[in-house]
Amino acid sequence: RDIGVTGVQTCALPISESGATATYTVTINVDVTSNVSSLAVFKVSGVRVVDGSTLILPSGTEAVAVNAIPSDGSASVAISGNADLQVGDNTLTVVVTAEDGTTTSTYTVTLRVLPDDDTSLATFQVDGNDVNDGDSIDLEYGTESVEITAEATSSLSTVEVLGASELVSGKNTVRVNVTAQDGSVKTYRVFLVVAQNSDNSIDSLKVAGQDASAGDSVSVPFGTRAVTIEVVTTDPFAIYAVEGNTGLETGENTVTITITAANGDTAEYTVTVNVLEQNLSSETDVDSISVAGQEIGRAHV
Repeated sequence: RDIGVTGVQTCALPISESGATATYTVTINVDVTSNVSSLAVFKVSGVRVVDGSTLILPSGTEAVAVNAIPSDGSASVAISGNADLQVGDNTLTVVVTAEDGTTTSTYTVTLRVLPDDDTSLATFQVDGNDVNDGDSIDLEYGTESVEITAEATSSLSTVEVLGASELVSGKNTVRVNVTAQDGSVKTYRVFLVVAQNSDNSIDSLKVAGQDASAGDSVSVPFGTRAVTIEVVTTDPFAIYAVEGNTGLETGENTVTITITAANGDTAEYTVTVNVLEQNLSSETDVDSISVAGQEIGRAHV
């Protein structure tokens, strides 16, 4: 019969026969089911944790190993949430069910996977040539753009290229911004030095208001002491200097025009300014002679 007890119990049973009484002792061993649902060991990726704790995990962690050993070997353990981890907080749950099948304990741990912070570049090239942050590249005059190849090491990072087009002569800066998944940004720079124009030619030339070309000879009236020189350079950034257009003397005078290109190259051009001699008349006729206001006739000298 049900004696309403568990464990090892001892009972004294009186037995009577023919008026005589004897007592017999019977030991009843009743199985006991455990209700212990605690954990003796709780580790995640080798790190000891407790219920309610938070474990920081490196970027890219997708799963963790969980070591959950119950205090009572007869208890069972169910683990969930330790795989398919995403960036941010993930919940790891361990449910311990005691031997009795009804008593349970639930342990939860927050698995915080850090976002990727990689801002490095796997490839960085200018027009197919490898470059490093801070490099300076010399380019020919007239280069207006370059091809920048910039690939992030991490597939989770984004790359932005600025300043690779609309280049001008002189120093240009290209910036490559790499933004990691966690929002951190690193800027890589490369300097593009486009050569200045070497054009030191003359587009048009005027001497004393007359159109001329280098090597021409231009005549000006007797007594001219200076002439104006008007120069238009082919490259608007070129400059010019004029020598010999003042202090002119009768006869041929050499005027030198020096054109300095934007890159510093120079070229000299000359024109000859011919100051004409004085024109003396050989005419000896006198049209009329007047004395005291009266014309006295035509005479010859």
